[in-house]
Amino acid sequence: YPGEFTGLLHNGDIPVTLSYTDAQRSYNLVGNPYPTVIDAETFMTANTTSIENTLYFWRKTNGASGSAYATYTAGGATTTEPGIPAPNGKIQVGQGFLVQEKIAGLVPTFFTNAMREASPTSTQFYKTKKVAEKDRVWLNLTNTTGVFSQALVAYLPDATSGVDRYDGKYINDSKIALTSNINNEEYTIQSRPAFDVSDVVALNFKTNIDGDYTIAIDHADGLFANGQDVYLVDSKTGVETNLKTSSYTFTA
Repeated sequence: YPGEFTGLLHNGDIPVTLSYTDAQRSYNLVGNPYPTVIDAETFMTANTTSIENTLYFWRKTNGASGSAYATYTAGGATTTEPGIPAPNGKIQVGQGFLVQEKIAGLVPTFFTNAMREASPTSTQFYKTKKVAEKDRVWLNLTNTTGVFSQALVAYLPDATSGVDRYDGKYINDSKIALTSNINNEEYTIQSRPAFDVSDVVALNFKTNIDGDYTIAIDHADGLFANGQDVYLVDSKTGVETNLKTSSYTFTA
């Protein structure tokens, strides 16, 4: 769209006052205020005391099958539809997204010039230090009517088995979802410590429509892209499936 903008471009520190309702809600819509791309991880690191660890990018009609929000954390990202790229950690000019306020009354300096990228397509900054190894697997839940839900399990050297900055809580805007379980809560992105072959991750599945559903690996990286098997166990039937060789279809 060939839009025209008038007035001064934003520069320098831009504080944003967030609204807090309670620990389960308090989502605030914000956006990149600069005429340049900003780095998502730098943004989150600078605001760890004021917002939770997940960014939510709305990208389709509310109420459609599956979540309307693609999610991003320092551990990775999930998408909302097959073939649609997940957030890549670069927040474009004019891009809006949701954050969740942690504590009532905080007024952080939310956006700073340090978050801006002079050369958005460059990865030079990240080459100046060793990138932590990530072993990750993305799981898709689908059915024949177009339902889609994606969950990510990420193994990172400095992650924990509890809730940390790499985990992304499910925004819970769809009755149909595949998530993972941390402290009896639903997470779209779950981070774990360095991978161990005996590790077991509890998954949640919910639906309000009966029928056949399929769980399959969308893609993987690290050791999961280089031979490590991934087994899915149905706790109701006891059926065990190696997702590296086939998907699992069940009736709910």
